[in-house]
Amino acid sequence: MDATTNGRELLTLEAAANFLGVSKPTLYRTLSAGDLKGLKAGRQWRFDKADLIAYMNRSPIEFASAPTGVMNEELGFFQSELLKLGHEGVEDQNKMLNGEESTNLLLNSIILLAVLSKASDIHLEPVKTDVPGFLQLRFRVDGELIEMKKLSLDTFESLLMAIKGKAGMEATERRLPQHGRFYGCVNEIDFVFMAAVIPCVFGEVITIRIMDSSKSLPKFETIGISESDILRDWIRRPNGIVLFTGPTDSGKETTLFASVRDIASPDRKLFTIEDNIEFLIPHTIPIEINKKTGLTFQVAIKAIWNHDLDILMVRNMEDQDGMKALVELALAGHLILISQPASDSANALRALLDTGIEPLLLSRTTVGIVSQRLLRRICNNCKVSYSPEPNDLSIVRLREYAESGGYKLPATFDLYRGNGCEQCKNRGVGGRIVVYERLQNSSALSEAIFKGCSENELREIAVRSGMKTLFAEGIREALEGNVSLEEVFREFAPFSQKV
Repeated sequence: MDATTNGRELLTLEAAANFLGVSKPTLYRTLSAGDLKGLKAGRQWRFDKADLIAYMNRSPIEFASAPTGVMNEELGFFQSELLKLGHEGVEDQNKMLNGEESTNLLLNSIILLAVLSKASDIHLEPVKTDVPGFLQLRFRVDGELIEMKKLSLDTFESLLMAIKGKAGMEATERRLPQHGRFYGCVNEIDFVFMAAVIPCVFGEVITIRIMDSSKSLPKFETIGISESDILRDWIRRPNGIVLFTGPTDSGKETTLFASVRDIASPDRKLFTIEDNIEFLIPHTIPIEINKKTGLTFQVAIKAIWNHDLDILMVRNMEDQDGMKALVELALAGHLILISQPASDSANALRALLDTGIEPLLLSRTTVGIVSQRLLRRICNNCKVSYSPEPNDLSIVRLREYAESGGYKLPATFDLYRGNGCEQCKNRGVGGRIVVYERLQNSSALSEAIFKGCSENELREIAVRSGMKTLFAEGIREALEGNVSLEEVFREFAPFSQKV
């Protein structure tokens, strides 16, 4: 219970943690480090609110910046790379800068180069297996991780603190994962940068997701969902579960958001539950999870029962009890849209069974599962065709795999690849294309779910009912000249031979 003593407002441990926006273990560590004062009354801690406010308004943590020579060398590299892309780059790095200014200049240079390189993510990882070690900088471009530079390890600490400061993370917290966001503008386009850090053996690994704020909320027309696509029927059902699956960076959440946008309307009460709100969708009620305050997925789902729900969207939930609660909501007559990581539709369905959900309830509530991947599109500037030998063992096996996935290859066909050119930086690819797999529930599949069939059995039943697997869809895109067959093998790897 809070109290007032001699004009001082004293808070309990729990109240102090909530006031600071940290967990109780983090508050204990802050006390142990001597960074915050507390009053011990028997076994109970009390905190002067004035001390908490002073702690929140403290100066940023000091850190040792990299030596001037090291920093100038790193800045020179980025200045050169930015000039190659036709950008004037950062201000002259040869002028005298203090540590904080040079660190921010280096961070801004990294971010600017990533945006101009059309990267989706920035990765900074300390590596100390080699002497003297280095800070590995990589960008993810078109789904592929590309090493940009081995930075001096001397820059790591200052970059880490700068990123934590921008993203609103706790600078002194070094033992637990954290995430946050910050904003920036490049070429008059606003960007959101979703930063996350996680401790590893060599320090903290940093990942920054780059999101273009100017891009409007996705819609079906822009992501290749046709008017006749069965997904449009699924999301117009009055109740049941539609699952959107795929690995990280597969575009599954883009499809999820487009689906919510398509069905959100003033005459329906539609809640969204997310750990980080990415889009504010018209005619929806967004709920952002905050585990520090106790607002977990399970708590939010339970509370929604009292709010006359029609439709619920849940993103990135891996809580088993929460998933069971969603099945109960679907049984009660609500439509539930869920995104969840999985390799394909059958894998996602089997994973749901493994959470302990009753097979009978799952078979009654599942409407369908969308699984997808993003494949690198062949560069149109250097695309060439070639004709494989029809009796080649690889082609024979390719036919077998394609047919087992629901797609029959023509007797003869051409394949395509990119030779590499200046336009695509000799990578042979440029941009990406999405391939979808649609698993629709049926009487045969419901029976298989009820029996607890294996992943392979579920997939075979779905194919017999008309589903085309991701691999089969990838082969179709290869024959249409959109992607190379090597790209399909790289993503799905049914066998290793080159064709």
